[in-house]
Amino acid sequence: MTASIVISTYNWKEALELTLLSAARQTVLPKEVIIADDGSRSDTRELIDRMRPAMPFPLIHVWQEDKGFRRALAMNQAFARLTADIVINIDGDIIMERHFVEDHLRYARPGYYLSGSRSKLTQRLNDRFFAARDYNLHWYSPGLRRRMNALRLPWLTPLFIVLLKDYDHGRGCNMSFWLKDLLAVNGYDGDMIGYGNEDTDLMARISAMGVKKRFVKFSCIQYHIHHKEVPSKSDKASWRHNINLQESNEANRVIRVKNGIDRFLAAGD
Repeated sequence: MTASIVISTYNWKEALELTLLSAARQTVLPKEVIIADDGSRSDTRELIDRMRPAMPFPLIHVWQEDKGFRRALAMNQAFARLTADIVINIDGDIIMERHFVEDHLRYARPGYYLSGSRSKLTQRLNDRFFAARDYNLHWYSPGLRRRMNALRLPWLTPLFIVLLKDYDHGRGCNMSFWLKDLLAVNGYDGDMIGYGNEDTDLMARISAMGVKKRFVKFSCIQYHIHHKEVPSKSDKASWRHNINLQESNEANRVIRVKNGIDRFLAAGD
């Protein structure tokens, strides 16, 4: 099996730099890394172009014009470029522990998708890593929050997969799917504009197709870079719109959305 990483980003090149460094340090390298850029300024492209020659994998930058929070569309455009078996979704404010890709591949099974958790950096750690343009992290790092989520104990993961099989949990910054399952539901619902519920809707539609979730406690470890607010491009009205759209999809038993990956496949993007 092969795995690709898709990273969503918007105007935070300092965080994205650390995310890309962590991708390059994986024990099992991704087949490719695709950055789903929701309209960042030119300095993000400059960072990617600077880092690309040092990356031990193809680094692809997919960009769309900034017209508000349109992460679902950006991700679908990135999905249209994928070539691996497994798709790992993360955000551009995530540092991956070095076994992250290895663990997602280890626990991948046909008929399942994976969901993991995250620990969190404090502002002090942020400042230190941004100044150094590098990082050094362990579960015992001073200042780390949600430290239990930074513990990698892979021998316990299979037990917790069973114990937490009905755990209603899912984070868009730490999920992996089979590409064939993403294509079957046509990816994210591109009609979801604005922050909120695009991930829960995707998981609900994949689950309705019969694909089950495996919660991988003590594996697939990641660290969330500290920030105080949700993206400034979001608002409560769009969040309510997305909730209503998800409820409509569920009520009408929609599995494959109309505005999804295939619009970008058809366009040749």
